Amino acid sequence: MKLHFHRRFVPVAAVVVAATLALGGCGVGQSAAAHVEGTPILTKNVDLLSRITCTDLANSQAPTGTNTKPVSIIRGQAVQTLIDAQVADLMARQRGTSYDKTQLAQTMAQVDNALPQLPKDDQQPARDLIEQLVRAGLEIQEIGHDALVADGQSHPDAQAAVNKGQELQRAFEKKIDIQVDPRYATAKSAAGDQMSVPVSQFAKAGAKSQPTQLWTIQLPASQRCG
Repeated sequence: MKLHFHRRFVPVAAVVVAATLALGGCGVGQSAAAHVEGTPILTKNVDLLSRITCTDLANSQAPTGTNTKPVSIIRGQAVQTLIDAQVADLMARQRGTSYDKTQLAQTMAQVDNALPQLPKDDQQPARDLIEQLVRAGLEIQEIGHDALVADGQSHPDAQAAVNKGQELQRAFEKKIDIQVDPRYATAKSAAGDQMSVPVSQFAKAGAKSQPTQLWTIQLPASQRCG
């Protein structure tokens, strides 16, 4: 199954830091939310990234209720982010591309200052996961930089490198096998796999990719973040 995702992994370290500061075969198995070329995206990492995001939303300065999101959306976005990071790492390994280790170290130093805001049991796993995401972002930036230099640009800026890297990543995704558990709506296949069809007005409103705040705040507390 070849998938093309529209929501890109944003390889800007500050995005990851901001989130933390506020805080057999290729088939999809029970322990995996997705597979990228057979490598599993583990559900435990989806859960962890979702908890980090929920901590971010809970600690945000937005007025009460205006930044609330359904847990289902948060989890789907977490799957997408982890898929994008895995794709980026795979592409970098195939190209022999490295990354800026100094920038990674600087970013992780900021992350270390924010980790105490997370539950103690989550802190080291969260650090490892965030480092993976930041590294993947830096790899995409480096891939884009190298491509622009090859095209004749002597000193491409960082944003141009990011944009070019993401363009190359989109093309790369079309050539590899990505399988996603259909329960994760924002990372669904091009075939539109879904587990059930919503019938009530409330369910139909929730089935939208971006449900309204009015719909979201009516969810039980366990089903929303923020």
